[in-house]
Amino acid sequence: MWSALDHGYRTVAAAVREDPRRAVSIVLMTDGENNAGITYAEFVHRYRALAPKVRRVRTYPVHLGEADAGELRRVAAATGGHMVDADESSLSEAFKEIRGCG
Repeated sequence: MWSALDHGYRTVAAAVREDPRRAVSIVLMTDGENNAGITYAEFVHRYRALAPKVRRVRTYPVHLGEADAGELRRVAAATGGHMVDADESSLSEAFKEIRGCG
């Protein structure tokens, strides 16, 4: 999970360099378990090393099923986003909520 998010931020860095005015956010959909790749601590270390413009990009984890809500809230807080709970609404409503946060 953290490796995928790290990759997402590297992809975002390129988009921000290309067009600094472009509105960008990351939606993280996961089962909430990190069972391979880098640790949360390593992700945070890499995230903090990013350029300030890239760190302004928020992550919106989508809580589905058995995902660990605590882990999802933790990464949302670290990146300035917030967790969206698709179990309490439809996935479509979750994306509408994210778009409104934008």
